[in-house]
Amino acid sequence: NDMFFSGDTAQCIASGVGFRFEDLKMLFKYERDRQLQGLVGGSLPSGLAVKIPEVNTLIINYRTHNGILSTAAGIVDLLEAFFPWSIDTLPREQGFFAGPKPMLLSETAVDDAAVMIVGADRKHSQIEFGAHQVLLVRTQAAKDKLPSFFDGCLAMTILEAKGLEFDDVFLWNFLTDSKAKQEWRLVLSYLIDMDETESARLESIMASETEKHITGMFRPLEFNEQAHQILCTELKHLYTAITRARVRVVIYDEDPV
Repeated sequence: NDMFFSGDTAQCIASGVGFRFEDLKMLFKYERDRQLQGLVGGSLPSGLAVKIPEVNTLIINYRTHNGILSTAAGIVDLLEAFFPWSIDTLPREQGFFAGPKPMLLSETAVDDAAVMIVGADRKHSQIEFGAHQVLLVRTQAAKDKLPSFFDGCLAMTILEAKGLEFDDVFLWNFLTDSKAKQEWRLVLSYLIDMDETESARLESIMASETEKHITGMFRPLEFNEQAHQILCTELKHLYTAITRARVRVVIYDEDPV
C-alpha cells in the first residue's frame, strides 16, 4: 500500500514493454481477492489489507506550451482510435500559454535543411546543441547516416532521449527511417472519418500528382489490428519525440509523402 507509480503510457517505446495503469489496478485487485480467499473466519488489520489504488490524472503541463501539446494530443487520438488497449484513456493535457505548432520542412534539400537547423556559419551559430537543442532520429543506424554537417551536434535516438527535455527538438527523417510504410495511410482513413471534406482534398492531391508510388500513399487503408500493429509503436515513438521539446519542434523528412 506504500507503492507509488507514475508515468505516461503513450511513451512506452522500449521493445517488449507495455502497460496501462488500469492493468496495474487489476493486479492489486487480484492480490486483494487472493488475500481475502486465504482468510477463514478471520480478518486482517486494515494496515495489512491490500488496497486498490486510485489513478490520479495530471492534466496541467508546466513544461511546454499548447502548440506542442495539441500536436501530441492528435497522436494520442490516433492511438485511442486504432489501439485503445495500448494506452490509458485520459483527459487532454493543457499548458498555461499558446505557442507554435511543430514546423515541417517540406520540399527542402538536405543541405538547406541543415543550414536552417544549424546555421550557415558553424563557428558563430547560435544553436547550442546539448542541454538546449537535440537532433532526434528513429534508429541508431539513422544516427550513423547523419550528414557530416551535424558532426559535433548532440544526436540521439528517440529511445535514448526518453525522459529528457530540451528547448528545441529537431526530428530528422522519422518517416524515412520508420519501420511502418503503408501503415501510415491509416492516418488518412482516420482524417476522412473525422471530416468528410478530407476525402475530396485527398482526391484533388492524387489528381495533381504524377508519381504513382506517391499517389498510392494518399489512398486510405482499411485497418487490420494484427497486420498494422507496427503503427502503434511508430505513433508512440513520434509522440515521445515531440514531447521532448519545451519550446520548438522542427521536423525534416526526405520522404516525399
